[in-house]
Amino acid sequence: MDRWTWLALFGLAGCTALPSPPTAVHTYLFSAPFPAPRRGPGPVLLITAPRAAAGYDRPGIAYRRSPTRLDYYAASEWADEPARLIEPLIIAAAEASGGFEAVVSAGTGLTAETRLDTEIVRIEHELQSAPSQGRLTLRAQLVDLAGGRVIGTRRFDASVPSRSDDAEGAVAAIDTALARVLEQVVAFCLSTTVNRAKRGGP
Repeated sequence: MDRWTWLALFGLAGCTALPSPPTAVHTYLFSAPFPAPRRGPGPVLLITAPRAAAGYDRPGIAYRRSPTRLDYYAASEWADEPARLIEPLIIAAAEASGGFEAVVSAGTGLTAETRLDTEIVRIEHELQSAPSQGRLTLRAQLVDLAGGRVIGTRRFDASVPSRSDDAEGAVAAIDTALARVLEQVVAFCLSTTVNRAKRGGP
């Protein structure tokens, strides 16, 4: 093997040995604040961990270009599964309303009168129209723990125009949509429990 062949092989080996630089992954949180809790005249509210529909049970930031296909931004993701990030925000929003004697989470062992179950039906960046939309759909169900019966079920949906068709635009729009939905969920909890109390029970 001549000298030029050796040099060519050495050059190839050097090129293949160089690792490619890692792709930076941007991680996002929701910006909803944690207001100071206030106690009120309402019942003790138990909030269970939210569930998430298939496709939204991972940290990936989902976007949609067609009705049947869901994709995820390659170098951007939520800091955790959206359901895990949203749970403390639901608790904080309910506490800040001042409508409940206390708000507790599952696993604390504390006694509650009403339970709030939630499910993320959709949390995505919709790119099917202009401007694109950050969309959040949340299903909420209230259960009377003493009677073991559902006392209210409602679906909340918010769409917010996105300032750009990328992950940053998606996060900002979904974050605003979440704030609107949380406000509606707390209002639903308050109106349902207050109306029930006025009726004197079931």
